Amino acid sequence: VKRNNEPTNYVSWYEAAQFCNYFTSGDKSRGAYRFSGNNTNPRDFIGINRAAAMSTYGVVYVLPTENEWYKAAYYTGSGYSTYANGTDIAPVAGVDTNYDQDFPYDGPWDVGSGTQEQNGTYDMMGNVWEWNEEIWYSNQFIRGGSFTVFYGGGLGSSIRNTADPVSEYFVIGFRVVSIPEPATILLLGLGGIALARRRGQP
Repeated sequence: VKRNNEPTNYVSWYEAAQFCNYFTSGDKSRGAYRFSGNNTNPRDFIGINRAAAMSTYGVVYVLPTENEWYKAAYYTGSGYSTYANGTDIAPVAGVDTNYDQDFPYDGPWDVGSGTQEQNGTYDMMGNVWEWNEEIWYSNQFIRGGSFTVFYGGGLGSSIRNTADPVSEYFVIGFRVVSIPEPATILLLGLGGIALARRRGQP
């Protein structure tokens, strides 16, 4: 099977949550995200209970809260930087991270193609927006920007956006947090460290 390292996109918040559940329990309806059914119909979503999942499974995989995502991207050890590169200087487009593409877009690049960020992550600036756990009215927060952001300031720590949780956009992916934390937040990026995709049959 041929695989690559492109980040997962075209995935709804509910699908991302069920992926986290599957990582946790082997069942996409059981984990921190509670679903009554066995699909991604939002009517089947009951709620979030990290504590109960940890009590049952020990290690739990979840989408990061906005605070968790923010700290993983911008925390310098003594404060917070404007960018995930640990500075207040925008990354270089197409070199450090993937943004400011001309239309027609090439889309996301393979994870790790840019420069490693201050906390060991990749692509928390640009490439694809990433789902967060928090809801804002009827939408979910997304963070980080994407390859369509046209200027460096659009990747800064003050930038946030929202999207309908049922949406499956080409500019949105996700990143997974492991709790309890081994030492610091472990981000297994699926907007960052990629979910491998099948490109062909064996």
